Amino acid sequence: MMRWYIFVFCCFIGIGSAFAQVEQKGVVYNKEWNIQAKLTTMGWGLGFDWGENKRYDRLAFYHTSFGEYFHTREQRQSFDAVVGAEDEVPRSFKFGKINRLYTLHAGMGRKRYISDQSKYKGVALALNYSGGLSLGLVRPYYLKLYKANEQTGALETTDHKYEDDKEAFLNINNIFGGAGYFKGFDELSLVPGLYGKFGMQLDWRAYSSFVSYLEVGVMAEVFTKEIQLVAVEEGKPYFLNLYLSIGLGKRR
Repeated sequence: MMRWYIFVFCCFIGIGSAFAQVEQKGVVYNKEWNIQAKLTTMGWGLGFDWGENKRYDRLAFYHTSFGEYFHTREQRQSFDAVVGAEDEVPRSFKFGKINRLYTLHAGMGRKRYISDQSKYKGVALALNYSGGLSLGLVRPYYLKLYKANEQTGALETTDHKYEDDKEAFLNINNIFGGAGYFKGFDELSLVPGLYGKFGMQLDWRAYSSFVSYLEVGVMAEVFTKEIQLVAVEEGKPYFLNLYLSIGLGKRR
């Protein structure tokens, strides 16, 4: 986690240094859209922004995105074993993980350039902030556990979630491996909330109709109830993390 904070801090310093070298000359575009890929201290996300310029240095935009949260204590592991006549191979799994959390965002934001866009160097520095509605999609995490057949006594594997048998789920000796990735999608629960984020954006092609930028910032999200991701920690209704994203798009 500390390495993430140091990395994002260095990105802010680097962006500020680039800003100091920019020649100032304004450029006006009416509309802009871009797609983003984002890594955070707790997961990943994909987003889409579209909007129009209110002034030469200000963009009002709509934002939508999809992402997933991971707990910092999650670790993937696997066993070398086979069981049954079909020689079933165990999948990797995350011990102690009990829920997956996906998020959908829909909101509005503003981008304000704090440097004029340079015709020759094509670099601009902007502040980017947005906020709006969030929807958490909570899916139970399944494991394949060993279980003796009641009739034959033969060892079999069956899919279980944490709520089915908490003691067996957290006994490493009972675990064969992970269940299929799509297991549990029919048990999604919806948790509404709010999100907000603030970032600093470095646009390398600010004078061009092609959008290409790097953004670093902080994002906060609050839900209407606690969400528990791992068994060893209590659930919480909020998440705060740093992010690094890259974006590509068009202006016109």
